[in-house]
Amino acid sequence: ARLASEVGEVDVFIQNAAARMAADKPASSYARTVFETNNLGTRRALDVFFPLTRDCFVIVSSSFGTLGHLDKSLWPLFDEARSMDEIDAALESYVGMVERGEDATPWPEWFNVASKIHQVALGRVAARQCGDKRLFSVCPGLVDTDAARPWFKNMANAQSPEAAASHIVRLCMRDRDTSPPNGSLVRFGNVLPWKPSLDDVAP
Repeated sequence: ARLASEVGEVDVFIQNAAARMAADKPASSYARTVFETNNLGTRRALDVFFPLTRDCFVIVSSSFGTLGHLDKSLWPLFDEARSMDEIDAALESYVGMVERGEDATPWPEWFNVASKIHQVALGRVAARQCGDKRLFSVCPGLVDTDAARPWFKNMANAQSPEAAASHIVRLCMRDRDTSPPNGSLVRFGNVLPWKPSLDDVAP
């Protein structure tokens, strides 16, 4: 809030605050920190800075942030949520199970998946109040960073951080007529489906 009062209105806001997940440690050691930084950080940015954003608000997320990566029984928690509070509560319940070492089935084994879905779901709810603003989540693709390397064995096709950032900047520079729909998740200029097609969903 203090920063918002100092900065005032902005044309573009890009939310990319993130805490690292340690590949060599159990999720119970980092789930709360990731939730408070990556997820509640996104929520706070939407609460404080989205009203101050004149044109374009971007949430940097991942292609993991689609419901196809989540057990279908959990879809309503994010797809039918009426508020951002409901979305926060859904993920926090999972965080609690992880911290306590409980069996979190049917939640995904990798905490990052649910974290990304939470971010995209927040954007979808916030987009209902966009008016003439633009708001979308972005998957920058695989990026060669210290945070990513422990999780991916093959980084041969990973982008530099500068190259990944250029995709986001170009998206923000589009005019409104060619921008993706508000609330959508975009990767390399293409909108990723929030839900998989019915043919891809197991009964």
